Amino acid sequence: MNEVKTITNNISFKIDKTSTLENGANYEITAKIPLDIGWIDYLDLIVEKGNDNLIFNIPHQQNENGYAVFKTNIYLDTRAIYHYYFKYQVNNQIKYIKNTHTRENTPPPEDDTIPKDEMYKMSVNFSAPDWAKGKIMYHIFVDRFNRASKEPLKPMPRRTIYHSWDEEMIVGP
Repeated sequence: MNEVKTITNNISFKIDKTSTLENGANYEITAKIPLDIGWIDYLDLIVEKGNDNLIFNIPHQQNENGYAVFKTNIYLDTRAIYHYYFKYQVNNQIKYIKNTHTRENTPPPEDDTIPKDEMYKMSVNFSAPDWAKGKIMYHIFVDRFNRASKEPLKPMPRRTIYHSWDEEMIVGP
């Protein structure tokens, strides 16, 4: 990943892959939170893995140039998509670092769950094959090519038949 993300209040984090293993990868997680926002009790990385959450505490390492620096190493199994966010406590208030910025002054959700569309995403040891990199893929909706026949298509289980080129498509499983 090797990308630094800076979000609200000059908080930043970086996730560096340190080694690739057969069934996963090791990462170094670094986060910097400005000291002027208050006393930071803890910082956790929450990684959603299926129906479970992996919680990694990121310990404070040092203070540097007005920032509290947190750092840890983690291992993640190979997986196409992980969703993740950070949770921290500052001045006795729980806050979140997520894809839609830090939620300021809001109580934590009752079950401490952040919606997936508000989480960051990453893949572990999952990449496109070389032949597909930089290419454009097309998905052909074959029902749109049945223009010659005047006979309506017969219904098919778990399929939606479109009758006009202008109908809105339902994309998904």
